[in-house]
Amino acid sequence: MRTRTLLLGAAALTLQVPAQWTAIPTGTNVELTAVLVEDGLHAFIGGVNSTLLRTADAGTTWTVMTGVPNDDVNALVRTAAGSLVIAGDDGSVHRSTDDGATWTTHSTGVPDGFEALATAGAMLTAVGRDGQVVRSDDDGINWIVQNAGTLDRLQAVLADQPADVWVAGRNGTLRRTTDAGATWSVVPSGTGEDLNDLLRLPLNPAVMLAPLPTGDVLRSADGGSTWAAMATGTSLEMSALACAHDSAVYLCGENGVVLVSNDEGLTWQAMSTPVNSALEAADAKGGLAIAVGVNGTAIRLGTGGGIGMNERTDDGGLLVFPDPSPGPVTLAWEGRPFAGVADLSLFLNDGRLVQRTVWESASRPAHIAELPAGRYIARVTGRDGVVVQRSFTVSAR
Repeated sequence: MRTRTLLLGAAALTLQVPAQWTAIPTGTNVELTAVLVEDGLHAFIGGVNSTLLRTADAGTTWTVMTGVPNDDVNALVRTAAGSLVIAGDDGSVHRSTDDGATWTTHSTGVPDGFEALATAGAMLTAVGRDGQVVRSDDDGINWIVQNAGTLDRLQAVLADQPADVWVAGRNGTLRRTTDAGATWSVVPSGTGEDLNDLLRLPLNPAVMLAPLPTGDVLRSADGGSTWAAMATGTSLEMSALACAHDSAVYLCGENGVVLVSNDEGLTWQAMSTPVNSALEAADAKGGLAIAVGVNGTAIRLGTGGGIGMNERTDDGGLLVFPDPSPGPVTLAWEGRPFAGVADLSLFLNDGRLVQRTVWESASRPAHIAELPAGRYIARVTGRDGVVVQRSFTVSAR
């Protein structure tokens, strides 16, 4: 038996077949249009008619939030300062600094509704009908109207940095600013189809994805410079994308269809879902994925522990000692060797990547002397697609 030892950190889990989705009761039958997953337990879902629900148990139960402004909840984000911000249907943006207990409505200078909202630092950008773009640089208090050079309805916005923002929408419209909206450039998308969402992969930022009404996914492998349509195996309209910390990408759309890609959007496979209503929004983080849609439909993947992970022991696995640790930790792999080299990724429990290395030999030590206190996830991925994953804790010193 060969052993690979690395200083890092883990309960052994392997992933070979994606877990399937389950229905979660929301207590409402209104159209749900927004999801914000904050970690493996906490999430918000929003919809028409001031509908806003929250969960603290990974979606098992939901609490109706009262005092929400009289507006649709078309998009919802948490800012770096901790504010909750809603983009609605009347041209206003609503902001809460006390976790949704009270709300303040802010005029944006446009009369029509918003479709999407993104944040980076203190910056927020909201987009919507007739090509409207509005921006705030003070956590959503004051807003300015920007001209992205299009009258097409904008349905997605992606903020890489406060100054670097993408917008996408009808008729293949794709625009980018790198100077905080002072100027916008046209990005050729190569399609006249509507772009319903926009996602950059956290583990490989060069890859961007956008779902299409044809069922295909528009994909860029060079940071958005060039795009190509990728077949997914369905002709149903796809509306929303979500990416978990394990790099799996989920694509949701009509008839309750959810597809998953484990190779950065190159190929897709269908997942089992218990619904046939259209899914319009999705989000994933910290071991929990949620998708929502019409008629109060909501489904989830994971229960706070990990997305698509099934416990196994027959492949050997990861060894961790000590766990919990007050300082350095040792991560070792024992068991059947991977085919070829293997990738080792270390994440914070909220999905943020800490380190990514490659195991090129049977025994290749790596050393991390100290880690801040917290919960971590170590993931090993073989070239044969086998994934082994463990969580571990570094205690406060």
